[in-house]
Amino acid sequence: MLVIHGHTDGDGKKTENIELGFQRAIAAYNEIKKHSPEVVDHAIICTHADNSPEQEVPKFQGRITPEQRKVLRAAKAKNRRITIEDKLVDRLDGQ
Repeated sequence: MLVIHGHTDGDGKKTENIELGFQRAIAAYNEIKKHSPEVVDHAIICTHADNSPEQEVPKFQGRITPEQRKVLRAAKAKNRRITIEDKLVDRLDGQ
């Protein structure tokens, strides 16, 4: 089974991030489907919004320096991603 996860950073409303995470995952699914049509029956789409960051985003208060802005952008960019998990399912295992 192929599990496609769409992630976002913490900017914006939670409901919008959930939708954005889904849109990222479905875009990856559609691209994979172009090259492997058999994926249709073996894929799961997941959205994580901002609840599983790859990198924690530092908290800065007040006016931030250009260097702090650069650090923020880099951290947020790593959280806007797609992850794909190839999950083995054994139907004979009973789980």
